[in-house]
This record gives sequence, C-alpha cells and structure tokens, in this order.
Amino acid sequence: MTKGDFEIASYGLFNKNEKILICLRIPNSGGNRHYFFIENKSDFDDLINSCNPSDSLTVFKSFNELCTGVITIDFIDKSLKLISKKESIQEIIILESSYQEFKRNRYSDWQGVESISEFKEVLTESFGKDVSIILEPEFWNTEDTYHLYIPDENGISKPGNAY
Repeated sequence: MTKGDFEIASYGLFNKNEKILICLRIPNSGGNRHYFFIENKSDFDDLINSCNPSDSLTVFKSFNELCTGVITIDFIDKSLKLISKKESIQEIIILESSYQEFKRNRYSDWQGVESISEFKEVLTESFGKDVSIILEPEFWNTEDTYHLYIPDENGISKPGNAY
C-alpha cells in the first residue's frame, strides 16, 4: 500500500468512527509497540509526518472496546464481569493513551494482562484514570488493517531494515 492509499483508506475510517486505533512499531527500540487512539485527521497527519522512515503504522479497521471510562470501584466490578466471560484473558489490553499523550511523552500507556488477578491489580493501581479496555487486535491480519512502513525522502520503504 502506498502512503497516499494508506492515508485515503484511513481517512475513510474517520467518517465511520469517532476514533481509530493505531499501532506504531518503531524499529530497533525496546518495547517498540505503541497503541493509542487518534480522533481526527489533523492528528493522523501529524503522526505520519512525525514518523521516521521504516516506522510501521497499523490502522485497525475496527476494534472491540469492551468498556471505557474512569476507573472506579463500579468500573472495576463491571470490567471483571465482562472479562470473566472471555475464554482467554491474554487478549485484553488496558489502554490509557491518546495520540496527544503519545506525542507529548513519546510512549503510550497500555498493558496486556495474563490473568484475572493481574487485570484487577492493574485497574486498582490505575484508579481514577480514564481507560479503554479492548481485545488485542491482530495487527498482522491484512483484511482488518491498513499497514504502512513510512517511506524515506525518496518514497522508498525498507521494512527489512527495521528488524
């Protein structure tokens, strides 16, 4: 997919959704996956323009947001009820970051959890924060994603150099 095709396809998602979920992978960096939401085309353009060549952007056409809101005791109870219905908790992401927070901090706050007790612990430690709890999307699924390696100044993407 070319950069132009990627932008056009992603812009179309803003017409359907309030926000889109992004996964940014930065080559040769520790903990190189960053998940965050983008809520408008201006922030999306800013993200693309601030990426380095070979950074990998994945836009998810859809995502399963189980619940969202400020973490309170009621939120934790509601979330635990929803999560206990899932077969595998390893697919759960607790996401705190928006694009603006990522831009300001240069990292995103998200956590994957492996057990109900870990899930409850993460929520308790994050009491009062505004979060979204989503099922981890499959960023390798080309039918449900748009994907782009950021090209260099000559328009060439070199994903092989990324790893």
